[in-house]
Amino acid sequence: MSELQPDWVYVYEKPEQAEKASELLKDEGISSIIRPGNNKTTLLLLRVPGYVQGSRQFECARRVSACNLSARIPNVDKFPVPSSHSFKPELVDYLVSDSQRRVIAKEFGDDVDSIFLLSNVILKEMMIPALVGLVTSLIFSNSYQVKLTYMWSMIPSVVRVYYVWHKAYYEHVRSPVVLTKRAEYKSGDKTRPTIRTIYIVTVIALLALYLVGFILLLALDIFCSDIYQGPLAGIVKLIPVGGNTVLCAIYGIVYNLVISKFVDLEDYEWEEEQTLAVSKRKFTIQAFIGFSQIFLSIYFYKPMADFLVAHIPFVASYAPVNLFINKAPTVTLTTVRLMGQAKYFSVRQPLIGILTGLGIPTGWYFYTSAKSNEDKFVKEQTKPVLNVQDQLQSLVLILGYAIILSPVWPLACPISLLFIWARTKALLYNLNNYTRRPTDLGSDDSLRYLKAVIPVAVFLSYSLVSMDGDLKSNAKTVATHAFYLAAAVTGALMVIDKISVTPVVKSKLVEYNDEAQDKLWL
Repeated sequence: MSELQPDWVYVYEKPEQAEKASELLKDEGISSIIRPGNNKTTLLLLRVPGYVQGSRQFECARRVSACNLSARIPNVDKFPVPSSHSFKPELVDYLVSDSQRRVIAKEFGDDVDSIFLLSNVILKEMMIPALVGLVTSLIFSNSYQVKLTYMWSMIPSVVRVYYVWHKAYYEHVRSPVVLTKRAEYKSGDKTRPTIRTIYIVTVIALLALYLVGFILLLALDIFCSDIYQGPLAGIVKLIPVGGNTVLCAIYGIVYNLVISKFVDLEDYEWEEEQTLAVSKRKFTIQAFIGFSQIFLSIYFYKPMADFLVAHIPFVASYAPVNLFINKAPTVTLTTVRLMGQAKYFSVRQPLIGILTGLGIPTGWYFYTSAKSNEDKFVKEQTKPVLNVQDQLQSLVLILGYAIILSPVWPLACPISLLFIWARTKALLYNLNNYTRRPTDLGSDDSLRYLKAVIPVAVFLSYSLVSMDGDLKSNAKTVATHAFYLAAAVTGALMVIDKISVTPVVKSKLVEYNDEAQDKLWL
């Protein structure tokens, strides 16, 4: 018990009450440990066995996840307990009741269901059309019609995912969450228009920085592939790969510095609200810049190369450049560029996420455990808080990128789905072993992000198979598709939100929630 985080913390005025409750819980198969609390109170820390709900094994439900309180022990005064702390046997039945576990979990914002929906539902529902598209692409070549068939075969599964995920979301009772007051909160420090302006400037600056690197990479590709024909030509041809890695690393460092500096500008009174607001802003910036990178490759990489040849004498004077830029239709400059991006978004980025999300925290945990002589339960409270919201957002974006680039590389979607599944498993493992319980309010908002990202990706994938080499035509296509895309996504989200929950269902949820609160605080 001392090695594990508690599922539930109950406060008693006298140690005898806690000891009596511990004996009763032991008979019910619930582990418990008694710890001193603040203001002469006694804490009873409970751990409840795992459950199986339907066909799913809740790995993280080994602890009911009702408390996020591991972050607040021994600061028990922040826990909203009533004046009476008397124990009643009904609490045992309530804790071990599988049908009520969801209420307890949602009382403090459980993220487990969202993760399982990402790893299980999406994998099962979307892997089938992804594999069908892959097979048809291999059999019938990569023709325009096959690309469209592959892309639109995703839509029934997307609708199914929406239904399952939305239904699961509204089956939960959304109860009040324990909030932590921000010590640095200053009311009215920055106005909303000021913050909005800073975000817009941040996005424009990051996009401009990426565009500069984009042009440098293109010039590097042209020079190292064909212009240089010296004795080290074989080695020089490898420079674009290294240059791409270096430029991406530099951009990533600058990007993270800028994001960390300017994205944390929301001014909320509560820590959990602050975290959620920052995550939402961060997701918007990440999605915009990520999709813009693919847009640049789709519509402007080849035209930009043509522009360099036509207007820069140094480049145009070398005959091999024209051969490089005007390759056979099956291996165009744009396709080569997009293939590289597809492999990056589908393989390298998820692998990096697994390494940073599981490997590094695991190694650090064992290293600090070996060096420390503290009580294991005390060490639990020093673990970092896992921001599940950020993790789920990155997985949603990876899926969106893979759908866009599937017409170029049919393996992108199946591989990205497998990596998403692996990363959610790593996330659950990390959540269950090496972090405190998260305090986010809104991991369920990732469901809404997915509803917007997938239609965007499908429409952009259509734009991808519609591209040509004319810069003006491409710009017109982008504007047209953007208009239809905005109208479709906005309308779909309005309809979904309109029919989501009827007033009758809402009243039942409120009634159910009130009953749950009466049972929780006996």
